[in-house]
Amino acid sequence: MLSKKNSILAVSILLSSMLMMVACQISESADNEVNYDQKLEGSEVNIDKNFKKDAVEAIKGDIIKDIRNSYEKEDLEGLLPIVVLRIVGVKDKGNFHAVFANVNTNLFSFEDGVFTDESGSAYPVRYDLFKDFSIKKVHEAKDGGLFTDSILELTENDKELSNKLLESQNSYPAVYKDILAELKNEAKASGLKNYYHKINKIPGYESNVVKIKEKKINGLTYVIKNDEYEKIKDNRKNKDNKKYLFAPCVLHDEATGITISTIYSEQ
Repeated sequence: MLSKKNSILAVSILLSSMLMMVACQISESADNEVNYDQKLEGSEVNIDKNFKKDAVEAIKGDIIKDIRNSYEKEDLEGLLPIVVLRIVGVKDKGNFHAVFANVNTNLFSFEDGVFTDESGSAYPVRYDLFKDFSIKKVHEAKDGGLFTDSILELTENDKELSNKLLESQNSYPAVYKDILAELKNEAKASGLKNYYHKINKIPGYESNVVKIKEKKINGLTYVIKNDEYEKIKDNRKNKDNKKYLFAPCVLHDEATGITISTIYSEQ
């Protein structure tokens, strides 16, 4: 058991509610890879695709290294660390670039053809990168009541850029498809088998299920066993039980074939 592991139920309910409450527009590249052609409006540097790709790879490598250093080796066994980041601004500081990004990290376990999101975080960061993309310094936001002010400090009082970094706190639904695409790439690179499924071939969910499309993100479908969904229907009739309108299920992504163990909620 991971010392840093969140409650799967809490994480799943949070994920489900965020997905159902927040509208977002998802743009995917044809090969399910992260799209590096992001607009950096307000940036002081005209950044091309190659720069963004190299910067993303340098930052992701450092973050994954930090994740691995944060756990005992045996605690990470069988887990896939996933990092998705979006560069929102770059400033030329002479002999280095200040790169501002919103980061999402997740640790996924895998069993019987289905992934489980064991833990995750979303945060803004500033990386000072030398021109060869080696790391000069990492700047992180402070916790608690100092969070907003520290982001303004990271951006050197650039309010527009600070607002973009603050979006990291509501970014999970907007980057969820990127997380799944990255998870598929990592699963393939790690040699996992049986991680791709058509929606009617998910292990344990081949029949006697209810399928409910995720309303805010195209291509995602909740697959719920009939007996679990019947409990939701019964609780709808009872005013006292309406707050318990949730059920364990899986969430299937049509684009990647990835299936995530989660909680369906009607709240």
